[in-house]
Amino acid sequence: MIRFGILDSDSRYAQRLAEFFTARFGSQVEPYVFRDAGLLVEHLKKNRLDLVLASTQLLPDPGQVSQYAPVYYLSEDPDAEQIKGCGAVFRYQRGEALLRCLKGLVAQQDTRSVTFSSSQRGRVFTFAGAGGGMGCTTAAIGCAAAFAAEGRKTMYLCLQNNGYVGGCLPRGGAGNMYRVLYEVKMYLSDRERRGNFSSVLEGMLKYDPQIGIYYYDASPQPLEAASMKQEELQQILTSAAGLADVVVADMDSVFSPLLQMAAKLSDRVVLVSDGSESGNFRLNQMAGAFAMFDEMEGTRLAPKCSVLYNRFGSACTRATLDWSLPVLGMIEHFSGADTRMIVEELARRPLYRALDMQGEA
Repeated sequence: MIRFGILDSDSRYAQRLAEFFTARFGSQVEPYVFRDAGLLVEHLKKNRLDLVLASTQLLPDPGQVSQYAPVYYLSEDPDAEQIKGCGAVFRYQRGEALLRCLKGLVAQQDTRSVTFSSSQRGRVFTFAGAGGGMGCTTAAIGCAAAFAAEGRKTMYLCLQNNGYVGGCLPRGGAGNMYRVLYEVKMYLSDRERRGNFSSVLEGMLKYDPQIGIYYYDASPQPLEAASMKQEELQQILTSAAGLADVVVADMDSVFSPLLQMAAKLSDRVVLVSDGSESGNFRLNQMAGAFAMFDEMEGTRLAPKCSVLYNRFGSACTRATLDWSLPVLGMIEHFSGADTRMIVEELARRPLYRALDMQGEA
């Protein structure tokens, strides 16, 4: 149960927010509304609150309250991260998004740990392009949208160094992979202080209600994204699989230690090619890299792999691979369609069901 206070100059907003949380999430949160800072402080001297959401008008000095409970300022700007040295919370979020945000904020103060049993683990599908420009991100988000359309809680993770999701998903806000990577680095450096990382991860999630995907925006800092280590990627994917039924990871188009780690943690790996001569050449290289790594390390990553042909047209051909990989399917070239339209179309197709039907390799 999260107990939080609301100290806002818009009394109607504060009251409606409290009523909404009580009616919809009464078993998870307990909101308290205050008219001025003095009443809030008197309450905190006798009672515990996990955090306080306040407006700068009614609480110009956060020090009045921060000695009793963490203070977060309500912001009109969805991109604001701090106000007066305190964390900022966008006031106009959807109710479920705000609840996840509150859980994440409280989790940062929580020293309890949490683990997920194997029965709770969601399925993980990793997408990697056989080269740049193959439409891997569109194909990956289309996969996430297809599973979300089946009513499954689905999370999309943009793990590319120079990733961009703006054509497919709404951008903006603090929920991006730069923040996720920062939190995982802090957690791994001081687990006791950071507490429940999975709840922190959940609290930063964004949600697209039209296609039903939970996600984070791509990292705005390529250098920071490029610094990700295998241990950090493992923590992100493991925690995400504990939160969602399906996790779709979108990786860079290069055979790297990070892709190897993602493949080890994944149920299936989808290699995306456009069926061009250069795309098929790179696809053959990628498939060969998985096969040779298996031979050297004794792993079984190549049997997890399948091929998805994207932007496939009359000038395209299937690759003649030196290593046999099943073909998941083909996505034709959509002339004149934007990526959002393509994602919505892919969500209606049975293209990705074979991923779920294939057993462990």
